[in-house]
Amino acid sequence: MANIKCNVTECGFNNSVECAAPMIHVDRNSTKSAGTSEHTKCETFKPKK
Repeated sequence: MANIKCNVTECGFNNSVECAAPMIHVDRNSTKSAGTSEHTKCETFKPKK
């Protein structure tokens, strides 16, 4: 998988500011059409234990 930078250090998949999830799921953020990154959200997030 490609290297994916992630600044959400509270995520359990975050490994030194890089996403270590085996797969990511990105969805729209409460909008019908995404035009900017603010219109998207990562659904793969899981809290750190």
